Amino acid sequence: MNKRQVLDIVLIIFGIYFLMYFVQSMIATTWNFFFTPQDQLVNKGIYILMMWVYLLIPLAIAVFFLFKREKILNMLIGKSEQQEVQQFQTLPCYGRLAFWIQILGLYYLISTVARAIPRLIMVISRSSHHSFKYFFWQDMGGSTVMIILFFLLIWKSEVIADFINKITKQPQSK
Repeated sequence: MNKRQVLDIVLIIFGIYFLMYFVQSMIATTWNFFFTPQDQLVNKGIYILMMWVYLLIPLAIAVFFLFKREKILNMLIGKSEQQEVQQFQTLPCYGRLAFWIQILGLYYLISTVARAIPRLIMVISRSSHHSFKYFFWQDMGGSTVMIILFFLLIWKSEVIADFINKITKQPQSK
């Protein structure tokens, strides 16, 4: 692997990181919007507007890192290493995009589960059936969705890597 290929994988990982941050923040914002009592939010319209303006920043960074990588690579490295001949048919595991997607998914899965366990304990400690249903979705709904999403990120990393390579027209490396 040359510097250009390594930097390409790093930019994709940063792009996926910011995309996952966007998804997590969007779920948390939506959960807060629907489950916060009416009297605690002065103006829900302003709240949603400001949160979506805030969420556009990580989304824009993710799109930039995922779809404008070629411009970043040319700016940082130049075009000198663009067409280096590959010596081996297969790359080691750390040279594959799917490996790094699995690492990122594993990182997010572990951190989400670590944050969800104390919330789950708090929800289970509430006694009434009505409050359990309300607080489960209030406290655990977002974490549940994120755990499923990150499990899929780990499980379908090859498909995601192929999709990223396909939509960004990058050569596939297996």
